[in-house]
Amino acid sequence: MMHFWGVRGSIPTPGSETARYGGNTSCISLSLDETHTLVLDAGSGLRVLGQQTFAKPHVFYFLLSHVHWDHIQGFPFNPGLFAKGRQISVSSALFDKAKTRSILESYYS
Repeated sequence: MMHFWGVRGSIPTPGSETARYGGNTSCISLSLDETHTLVLDAGSGLRVLGQQTFAKPHVFYFLLSHVHWDHIQGFPFNPGLFAKGRQISVSSALFDKAKTRSILESYYS
């Protein structure tokens, strides 16, 4: 099942005026099975995704279209995604794993 958690541009704008299409920045999930989820981008919509109940153990595969802030700002707000028994794999459409890791580490340092 595919779910759109956020579809906005650079700034999250949750509220009644954006309720129809959502106010969070880019985040889409695709359930591969009960224990594996593909997540496209990690914008502020990731916070809402992180509040969902997932089977433990669970593996999340993140594919970032690019690393602008509005596509990665959801990572720090998801303790549920980083709980014991969860695995996270992050890849970028633009960079190899080492470069992606380096970029994310620089954002969050």
